[in-house]
Amino acid sequence: MVSYFSQDGKILDTYSYEPKGSVWYHEVYEYSVNGQLTRVKTLDGSGTLRQTSSYMWPGANDREEVVTNGDGREVSRTVIKLDEAGRVIESTTTDLNDDSRIRQTNRYDAQGNLVGNETTFSGMPPGFPSRIETGRQEDNRSVTKAYAADGTILTRSETVVAGGAWQVSNEILGGDNPRSTTSAERVDERDAEGNWTRKTILSDDKPVAEIYRTITYYDR
Repeated sequence: MVSYFSQDGKILDTYSYEPKGSVWYHEVYEYSVNGQLTRVKTLDGSGTLRQTSSYMWPGANDREEVVTNGDGREVSRTVIKLDEAGRVIESTTTDLNDDSRIRQTNRYDAQGNLVGNETTFSGMPPGFPSRIETGRQEDNRSVTKAYAADGTILTRSETVVAGGAWQVSNEILGGDNPRSTTSAERVDERDAEGNWTRKTILSDDKPVAEIYRTITYYDR
């Protein structure tokens, strides 16, 4: 993935690539004269428009996002409520294909750090969780639990972030095949500024992917 930014830090373009080097998709970001994000266009490798996300600001603490496909048909609509500091406190997304809904609420501490959220689902297919809760701890650890409609815990995962990398331990508790898995990042290389340039993704301690990035810095 390659991203380009303006001198004031706004992302302008993002290119994602296939393993052989051809463009997989390209995102183009547009802003209002006030610097607010207004539109993100997603194009495939041939340059064909596949999706557009349009952002509207009906109120100081309200934002709406409408997603259309390449033919211009609306596929989803999201209503977002912000607090006075501009943080998302609630969002509701409606899938216009089947009228299913996803609602998320966020909690913050006195310093403005995200400490937890709850996501509820309605109109989903059988077997889909009805609720997911995440709580974040002071030691950079977070615990996520997914619940069935009757309150049974389906999955539990614990994420630890340290040194710019994460490690996730998953427990699948519901169904006929309870099991545990782990996945993790390992930072292998950093640039002179201390930002990572190469990471390895591991699943059950086995490498499954490598991620590279190059950061170009503006003169300070």
